[in-house]
Amino acid sequence: MTAVRATIPSDTHDAGSWILAEALGVSKRHVRRLHEQLGPLGASRKRGSAYILRADHPDVARRLAIASRDTSYADLSGFTTKQVEEARKWLRIVKIGRVEIARSLAGGMNRSDAVEAFCATQGVSAATYRRRDKALSRSRGRHLISQIDGRGNRAHASGDGTEAARSPEAWDWFLSLYLDENKLSVTLCHDMTAERARACGWAWPSLRTVQRWSRAIPQVSKVRYREGKAAFESKCMPRMQRTYEHVASGEHWCADESTLDLYARAPDGRGGWKRVRPKLTAWLDIRSRLFVGWHISHRANSDTIVAAFKAGVARYGPPVQVTCDNGEDYKSVAGRSRKWANFDQARLQSIYGELGIAPHWAIPYEPWAKIIESHFRAVHNRFDKLFNSYCGNKPENRPAGVERIGVMALPTVDEIAAQFEQWLHAHHQ
Repeated sequence: MTAVRATIPSDTHDAGSWILAEALGVSKRHVRRLHEQLGPLGASRKRGSAYILRADHPDVARRLAIASRDTSYADLSGFTTKQVEEARKWLRIVKIGRVEIARSLAGGMNRSDAVEAFCATQGVSAATYRRRDKALSRSRGRHLISQIDGRGNRAHASGDGTEAARSPEAWDWFLSLYLDENKLSVTLCHDMTAERARACGWAWPSLRTVQRWSRAIPQVSKVRYREGKAAFESKCMPRMQRTYEHVASGEHWCADESTLDLYARAPDGRGGWKRVRPKLTAWLDIRSRLFVGWHISHRANSDTIVAAFKAGVARYGPPVQVTCDNGEDYKSVAGRSRKWANFDQARLQSIYGELGIAPHWAIPYEPWAKIIESHFRAVHNRFDKLFNSYCGNKPENRPAGVERIGVMALPTVDEIAAQFEQWLHAHHQ
């Protein structure tokens, strides 16, 4: 806190070295004692009800340094963001008020009127200001915490801090349990920590207090340590912003596979039928966002990739470059793998190479690297849900009774493909 210079009567020649006693942040009783000690030495004077001290006196300078020390940001993990912001506002009001009220007192105004006048300019009540001012005087350097509304959090409100409510070792033990991919609940972690605290003699508060503290743990930390690295990169890491204004339509395609969220039937190879979830293999033009080529089958492999690619080339011509999934199916089409033994020589020499297409491969296990993923979501939400055999993408999203639909009552994979072609035409429009 910057000390505010007081206006000293003209009989004082070194006026610049004097400050208002309010700048020390101590109680009025303490100020009176200082005046009794420093007055005879010429280092303290009284003007009305205000006290003015020499800033260059060693005792005053030491106390001023203590008052200016920033200890406002002690452990705040037990408070919400709203509580901390409200405390910052009141700390600023009280510190400004002390200086302004002291100026009014030096001008001859009585304290009650000075407080009322200042509170009117700030739009706050005088009673609340007095209570906040008293809390700051008793804060013992913990200025910000003294202004927090501590209802329901007595250790902080009293100025004792979290150290009186929990031991650092206990909190570290709790975090080691809670920030783990086993995803233990706050209640279980609290109980396990309480048992450890009793054995080690640590201070540990109630469950409700710990629940409040746990809400203040940064969300990024919870995602990273409770959900894993993949979830952290997916939900919390910033994304590179890509623009496609420089790409012409038909120049760059992106491919991937997706399992449709519905049941269909396909031949089982023994003269009968089996229940399957059809797989969509598609190529998307990244500029126009059109599905330029696609194929639906009861399985997805390098053959379906080639079939979808062939349909797109036959309709629109070959692209200049493609971005593919990093799976073995796509690698084999590009000649990067010999996983499939039944490929002919032309395929092994790379279809992309023969057509002069530059292939790119997406980063493994990062679905956001392929723009086609968001368009598959449109297929699942706008196409799959039109069928009575819709089964959802998770067990909890599965409609009741869909498993009881007989195999022969399900549409065939070919019927699904025919309806997808009609839907896709309307979707593109």
